[in-house]
Amino acid sequence: MTVRQSAIGATAQEQGCAITRHATTFAPSERQVFFWFVAQQVRSGDELKVEWIDPDGKVAASASYDTLPAAPELCLMTQLPLAGFAAATQPGTWAVRAVAGNLTLISRTFEVQKNPYDGTLNITAVTRKELSSTETEISMEGNGFQAGLMVHIAQYTKAGGWNYVAAMQATAISDKRVTATYQGILGPGEYMAIVRNLDDRLSNPSRIIVATSSGYRMPFAAGETWQITQTPYGSFSHWGNVVNAFDIAPAQGACVVAMRSGIVHAFDRGEVQSHTNRTFGNYVTIDHGDGEYSHYGHLARGTFVVKTGQRVEAGQALAHVGNSGYTLGAGGGYHVHAQVTKSFYIGSQSIPFKFVDVPNVAKGMMVKSTQSAALGDCSKKFEGPIVLTQATPTVAVVPVAVTVPVVAQRAALGGPHLAGQVGVGDWWHSGVTVPKGAARLQVRLAFTGAGRELNLHLVSPSNKHYGWYGDKTGYSGQGSNPEEFDIPAPEAGTWRVSVQGTKGTGEVMNFDIESAMPATRLATAGAGRRAGGRP
Repeated sequence: MTVRQSAIGATAQEQGCAITRHATTFAPSERQVFFWFVAQQVRSGDELKVEWIDPDGKVAASASYDTLPAAPELCLMTQLPLAGFAAATQPGTWAVRAVAGNLTLISRTFEVQKNPYDGTLNITAVTRKELSSTETEISMEGNGFQAGLMVHIAQYTKAGGWNYVAAMQATAISDKRVTATYQGILGPGEYMAIVRNLDDRLSNPSRIIVATSSGYRMPFAAGETWQITQTPYGSFSHWGNVVNAFDIAPAQGACVVAMRSGIVHAFDRGEVQSHTNRTFGNYVTIDHGDGEYSHYGHLARGTFVVKTGQRVEAGQALAHVGNSGYTLGAGGGYHVHAQVTKSFYIGSQSIPFKFVDVPNVAKGMMVKSTQSAALGDCSKKFEGPIVLTQATPTVAVVPVAVTVPVVAQRAALGGPHLAGQVGVGDWWHSGVTVPKGAARLQVRLAFTGAGRELNLHLVSPSNKHYGWYGDKTGYSGQGSNPEEFDIPAPEAGTWRVSVQGTKGTGEVMNFDIESAMPATRLATAGAGRRAGGRP
C-alpha cells in the first residue's frame, strides 16, 4: 500500500471524498482540520493509522483503519476537531501522518494560530439550567473574571460559522465563577460560551452541548451487547450534517430496533457496500410526531421487517445490521449509523441526543440495551396497520394562489401549486400525486434573492431518486433558477417533492413549487424543456 496524494483543509464534501476549502493555517475558532489522502494498491486486510502530532511531538489523536478492502485506490478523509477542543489551546506547528506498521506513508504540517486571549482569563467548565420556559441560566467556572464583564453565547451554523445568539451582563461574578441569565431557551445544538472583560480580554471558548430531551434507547435488541465504534465528531466520517451521529457495531446479535416509537419510512434500495460513494445505504427513518426524526443507516438489503406507514414502538425490530453504503473497518464494516434530525431527510443537520440506557457513551465502549425484549425479533415481519402513506412535511404547507417570483420567463404549469420556506442546510418535503396514464411530470422550483441556492429533488413511489446526485432525466441542472424537472412517462402514485437549502446569508428563504401532470405534452412555449436545458 502506498499514499501519493494528500491535502489539508477546513471544509469537505459530505457526499463525496474531497476537500472544498484548502488551508494550512487555522484559527482556533475553526470547527476542524481535515486530512484527505488516497491510498493505492490496497490489499484486503491492510491496516493503517492516521496520527495527529501536536507541537510538542506527542500523538494528540489518532484514527485506525482496520482490515481495509482490496482496491486499486481508496479515498479516505479524517478530521481533528478544533473549536472548543484541546487542539485549539495548543498553537504552533502540527503534523498529521498516515502510518502502516512502522512505516510513515505520508506526512503534512499545518499551523494552529495562537488563541486571542492570554490565558489569565479562562473558562474551565460551563453548566446550563432552564429556570422557566423563557429563561436559561448559564454558569461558568474558571479564573480571571472581573466586574462588568460580558458573557457571549454563539452557535455554529453552516451558513455563517459561529453566529452570536446573545450578549449578556452577568448576574453574579466572583474571581472563580460567573452566572448570567439568557432570556430564552437554547434548543438542541452546539453552542460556545465566551467571556469578555472590560479590558477587552477574551476567554477561551467553552462548548455547551444541548441534547434533545426526548428519550432515545439503544438501537439494538434487548439483552445484546454492541460496541460504540464512532461518536459525535468521530474522526472517520462524523462531521458536517452528521456530526452528532453514533456508529454502533454488534458484538452479538444483528437486529436493529427503533430508538423511540413513531411512523416508519423504509428505504430498502438494494444497496451493498461501497468504498467510493459516501451514502447511508439502505436505511429507515422514523417520524416521532414531535418534529424529530431518528435514522438508522447501513442496513442489510432484503432484511426489512417493517414497511412505510407502519407505527412501531420503542424496541420494535426494523431490519438486520449491515454494511450497505459507505462503510469500512473491522468485521466488514457491519454497524448501524444512528442519528436524530429535525427534518425528514437522513442527510439533514443532526442534533445532539443521548441514550437513556447509557447517558455517557465513548468510543470503544461495550454497551447493552434496555429495550423491550418482546418486540426486537428480526426473524418475522411486523404486520401492524399502515397509518401513513407519505412523508409528513416538515413545514406546514397549504396550497395557495400566490404570484410566482419572476426569475425567468416561464408559462404557468397549471397544476398543484405550493409555497414554503427553508434555511441553509435544511430540507422541506411534500408530495404530488401522479395519475395513471400521465404523459409527463413537470415540477418547477422558483425563488428570489441574491446569494441563494436551493435544490429540487424528487423521489418516485418506488423510491427512485431524481436530483443532482440521482437520475437527471429532464433536469435543468443544479444552480438553475427556476430549477425544474420534465420527466416523461412518470410512475403513477405519490411522488415526494423535496427542497434543500444549500446557499444563503442566514435568513429563511421562501420559494414556490409549480407542477403539472399533463396527458399530453404542454404546447405552451417554455412550459417544458428537454434534459440539460438552461434558463
